[in-house]
Amino acid sequence: MTDDWIFYNHEVISSTAGFSLSEKQVLSQINSLCTLDELLNNQFVMRQLEFEFVYASAKIEGSRITRQQTSNLLTTGKSIGVPVADEVMVLNLKKAYDYIMSNDLDVSLHTMHEIHALLSNGLLKNPRDIDGMKNEINSVQEGIRYQPLGPGPELKGEMDTMLKIYKSIQDPFDRALYLHNNTAYLQYFSDCNKRVSRCMMLVSTNQDKILPFIAQYKEDTEVNYLNCMLDYYASGSNEQICSLFVEIYLDLGRAIDDSYLIKDINGQINKFSETAVITTNDGESQNLLEKIGEQRACSYKVTAKIYFADLNKILLSGINFDKCKIYPNLKAFLKNNAFSTEYLNELSRALMK
Repeated sequence: MTDDWIFYNHEVISSTAGFSLSEKQVLSQINSLCTLDELLNNQFVMRQLEFEFVYASAKIEGSRITRQQTSNLLTTGKSIGVPVADEVMVLNLKKAYDYIMSNDLDVSLHTMHEIHALLSNGLLKNPRDIDGMKNEINSVQEGIRYQPLGPGPELKGEMDTMLKIYKSIQDPFDRALYLHNNTAYLQYFSDCNKRVSRCMMLVSTNQDKILPFIAQYKEDTEVNYLNCMLDYYASGSNEQICSLFVEIYLDLGRAIDDSYLIKDINGQINKFSETAVITTNDGESQNLLEKIGEQRACSYKVTAKIYFADLNKILLSGINFDKCKIYPNLKAFLKNNAFSTEYLNELSRALMK
């Protein structure tokens, strides 16, 4: 971390530089794969995007929560071994995401206050900070030393200016980028500023009826995102963050273009509406399910640890059902679990064989 302090610079929010022409061509091509309404109306896909948004955001903020723990929290509200602060963060992110995706919100300071209240509930040292502008000077000391403006009329004025500039930008991709970067740069709240910025980016893409920028968490997501933001704080350059958001959009495009999630999964749900799904980590149960599947054609392995079965024909097979989870059909299985898009693609391919 450099010893030199970098102070807030009004010129940063004054710049409306956005994606390059070639980057916009890529974004536009991906955005043409389906409409936002088609995406929003597919509840199955939206559940997966919710998972990706919440899990990636939590990891970016330093949470050590695992995918499985996140899945348990999102589906049951509980998860064993998760620190209280991480649990609160994840559930708050879910509430904020659901609020954004189920309401027609405008890009305004009022909306920021609402989202910040959802994100920060139960996490702030000073409960008064949940109501609006920070009450004390804060700083960023993660790789650099960045000193934003302190609370007061100047900060409020810069926020108003930033929102005015946002509304003057015509390109929807550039608008979303500008709002994300500068909501984080202003550090208007005592905490959760980057979380608010990612949420406001969703509000912007919803308003402009374009597909959302939702990161699918990878091993380097946290480091890449933070490095891009630190570079923006230090230089005002958005070159790195533009590249990252293009990659995020490409990931979304690959999931859509793969056609399993958008076009095929509902058909698979209908096809297996009367077939039970059994999951188990127990090796003996797995062997029995595979064996009776070969002998009686009443069960078969879909992927590792997942089996379809006719329950009436396997009840007396000797399987220890205490070591299995049983779902009445594929729809119930998918509804009660949250998976990465990569896993869903694997599952869809297996179902189509």
